[in-house]
Amino acid sequence: MTRRILLFTVIALLAAACGTQSATSLGAQQREPSVGHWLLDSGTDDGADLVILDTHPIGMTLNGSRITGTAACNSYGGVYTLDEDGGFNITDGVAVTEMWCGDQDVMDSEQAYLDALQNVDRLEITTSGLVLTGGGAELRFVANPDGGDVPPEDQDGGDDPVSSGFFPSHSHGSWILISGESAGRVIPMVDSHHVRIKIGPDSIGGTVCNSFGAIEPFPADGSFPDIASTLMACEEPAMQSEAAFLDALSRYERAEIIDGNLVIRGQDTVLTFRPDPDAPADEPIDKPDGDGSNSTPGQPGAGLFPPETHGTWTLVDGQFNGATLQPSPEFPALLEVTSDGVGGRVCNAYGIVFDEDGRPADFNLTRVDCGDTINELEELFLKTLSQGEIAVVMDGQLVIRGSIGSLIFESA
Repeated sequence: MTRRILLFTVIALLAAACGTQSATSLGAQQREPSVGHWLLDSGTDDGADLVILDTHPIGMTLNGSRITGTAACNSYGGVYTLDEDGGFNITDGVAVTEMWCGDQDVMDSEQAYLDALQNVDRLEITTSGLVLTGGGAELRFVANPDGGDVPPEDQDGGDDPVSSGFFPSHSHGSWILISGESAGRVIPMVDSHHVRIKIGPDSIGGTVCNSFGAIEPFPADGSFPDIASTLMACEEPAMQSEAAFLDALSRYERAEIIDGNLVIRGQDTVLTFRPDPDAPADEPIDKPDGDGSNSTPGQPGAGLFPPETHGTWTLVDGQFNGATLQPSPEFPALLEVTSDGVGGRVCNAYGIVFDEDGRPADFNLTRVDCGDTINELEELFLKTLSQGEIAVVMDGQLVIRGSIGSLIFESA
């Protein structure tokens, strides 16, 4: 899902650090007071107050060996140790998802917290909560009674924002969301667009307005896979519901069946589903391909992409409605054409969905933010590509032309 509606998550590593508790000892015998869900109540770093937004609270969960949480918007996680003198150290740094959160104030609040977190080196339990201090920073937390059960202590030492495990066999099937909360916000429900999830032994898929699914192959380290979705425009509030759900799903940590319902829990996230009475037991799972491969209902028509166009190409020039598409050296626009499918990557990986006549009908696209300039280039590139009417190879270059523009590629 990584958002990422993400739905996709890209990981950045931060330098290690964290705090300690006093001589009353939160070591192996007495660390339980620190285990639980916490909300940042106040904080300073080098004398400057941290800004905490009511709409984007900052959370932290400790389970005895693992720290996870939501840093205003993105999820973070790591492994920590706690010694008998209160020494609290995050080993190997903190992993953080890198989703753009749509508001610079939110991003600034998040970054200030993460900067302070990497400086602290002591943890203390006080009468009012938990305090991390050190390196000129102080982070004061209060208990979060709405955090739910604390995840069991990890044994594998992983440092990803989400833990391994996926969905147990008894959760396989089709489900409909009946309630959800994530990062302190309720996921809106739309009667005309039920949130459906279909789970198999090695597959995750479903629909809201768009179809979504896990990008294959699943990560070899057992971490939760990135989620891709198709990009049809849907009326509001269906799009809000879809975006909130896919972000919540990307926070997955574990799933269980409670009173016949499927409950998915993650960082500050609880999703509750009821069985889908309308789904056949053997219904296949639709998984949009976010890695640039083709998907049903059709394949590329030979008239648009004849055999001589097959291969891997890099954009060197383009026009969209008279405006020049300037390729980026950092994010080259790649196109791969085969008889089975057409896809590639700019910032995000994409795959063209063809209709039954072999014409472009939609895109499967991951949702990583790479900055306004690159995202705009990507959008214009895909619009031009989707309107292509003829593709020919001339003087070793692939030229795609349509009613709104043209694209020129060189062999990669």
